[in-house]
Amino acid sequence: TKKGPATKKPEQPKQAQPPKERSETTTPESSKENKLPSLFSHLTVYPDASEVFDTGAVLQARDSKTLHPAAVQLGYHYSTGMIRGGNARCRAMLDCYQKMIQDSPDREAIDHNCKASFQFWTTKCRPHSVGMGNAFTFVKTAVASFDRDLKIDEIKTMLAETISAYQRERIQFADLAIAENANQKLWDGDVVLTYGNSEAVSAVLQQAAVSKKLKVIIADSPPLWEGRELLEILKDTSIDCCYVELPAVTFVLTDVTKVLLGAAALQTDGSVTGRIGTALVALAADSKHVPVIVCAETYKISNRGVAL
Repeated sequence: TKKGPATKKPEQPKQAQPPKERSETTTPESSKENKLPSLFSHLTVYPDASEVFDTGAVLQARDSKTLHPAAVQLGYHYSTGMIRGGNARCRAMLDCYQKMIQDSPDREAIDHNCKASFQFWTTKCRPHSVGMGNAFTFVKTAVASFDRDLKIDEIKTMLAETISAYQRERIQFADLAIAENANQKLWDGDVVLTYGNSEAVSAVLQQAAVSKKLKVIIADSPPLWEGRELLEILKDTSIDCCYVELPAVTFVLTDVTKVLLGAAALQTDGSVTGRIGTALVALAADSKHVPVIVCAETYKISNRGVAL
């Protein structure tokens, strides 16, 4: 007997299932992160200063009532951008530590205040720079290295001298040494291109103005226009200055003999981290076979590499 064609059973309409309940709650900060493009998903979104601080008669941090007033004040300056630049931020942090150390009743309080304030700055205000991280590690190690039999007054005095020596040797003297070494690579008649404003580059150019005749082209970009600060510094020297915006770099490079750039960090693989636009200037100079000199203090050396 032959079997007839198989008949299909009529499909039963699928019943709509209720949506599954999610246990996760969406916070304002997580919703902001979800709106970020994938290219910037690794960046931390920091809240506005008005959400972190109460700016009444007395400046206070809303979620950290036990912080030292100097730490709260500095965190507000970080959050609002009143203090910018790697060296300036690190100096301000060390000065704040000096105040907290003098107001701490014992060694445990010093250690707690230093760690709590650093965590507050980096989680609520803005990311710390490599130099700030190295300086914090230095202070933390110094606090832990003192003998427990020392009196608190002796610890405060020694810490104050240690932190002052760190600022003097690793930042102030370092810029003078950079200026002396970099000036050996500059010649009379050089046309130097720099980008933005760097304390190390500024020190190099101010020292070069004493004995050399240079022309400096300052490239700049929004929104901070930091190159204008360098222009204000150099206009009182004998250096002939020219100010251009970043898109004009490829045009002015035809006359440039050397490029001086600052850096926020030096990585162990030889790469350099700088402000946005630094790579563009360096690559443009490389395409024109113009030598690039990077000026940075050793306390900005990082033990990490850059993942590309």
